[in-house]
Amino acid sequence: MSNGALRDLWPAQVNMVNVEGKGKIKTLNFAQNDTWLKAYFD
Repeated sequence: MSNGALRDLWPAQVNMVNVEGKGKIKTLNFAQNDTWLKAYFD
């Protein structure tokens, strides 16, 4: 998943994204230099 929303305006912004799939909900935390993060489901 990629998340760059409003990064030009607030580069220090941290975004938390919950991803629902098989099993438990996975949470991805996008910090300043993160562009792509992965969530793995069993």
